[in-house]
Amino acid sequence: MTTIILIHGFLTNKDDFKNIMNDLNKLYDYVAVYEVPGHTIPPNYKLFNVKDTFKTLLNFYDELDLKFDTIDCMGFSMGGALATYLQSVRKINKLILLAPANRYLNFKLLHNRLYFIKKIRKERNKFELNNLNADDKAAFNLAITRLIPHYSIHNLQTFRKIIAICNKELIAITCPVLIIWGKLDQLVPFNSVSYVYDLAINERELVVYDDISHLMLESKNYQKINDKIIDFIKRG
Repeated sequence: MTTIILIHGFLTNKDDFKNIMNDLNKLYDYVAVYEVPGHTIPPNYKLFNVKDTFKTLLNFYDELDLKFDTIDCMGFSMGGALATYLQSVRKINKLILLAPANRYLNFKLLHNRLYFIKKIRKERNKFELNNLNADDKAAFNLAITRLIPHYSIHNLQTFRKIIAICNKELIAITCPVLIIWGKLDQLVPFNSVSYVYDLAINERELVVYDDISHLMLESKNYQKINDKIIDFIKRG
């Protein structure tokens, strides 16, 4: 019996994975979505705190461990950092990290974005330009509706403490790991994924896309990310 644990991002929810759920349901006996305290639909961020986040995550894993022989894990952004923590303290078969936020704030975003726009205009690639515009619109709507209204001091401090604990516990990644990041990521810098990649001591793969932002699986171009993830899961 097999399962995969999905861990969403900061101030988002299980919808981070909606575009890959059908594919995952075909591969696993059960797809388990862990909801960080307070990150339900609708959210109640008064419940978002450090202690309960780690406690409920471990309890969530331990309950699955009683029922399933193999447990994979996929985390996005803050969920990616929590996934690195989980593999440090529990047994994970395969690990998939989408823009893991073990480090945050991408100071090279403007440079990477200008370079990409210059490239696609030079190539007169209307398809890529349309995708970029669609992602910009989606990211703006996400920020206005889900992120900015809840960017409180409490939530930010909780996020920072969670990331600090994840990094403190992260000594090495021993299971096979796939790490995916986009150069247009608005939040997570490359040194976050390189930091995690360097701590992987066995099978590891880092995929960097020129045209992907922090939206990841909600991006207009999400299908190629899906395909890469599914290929990694099926491998071996």
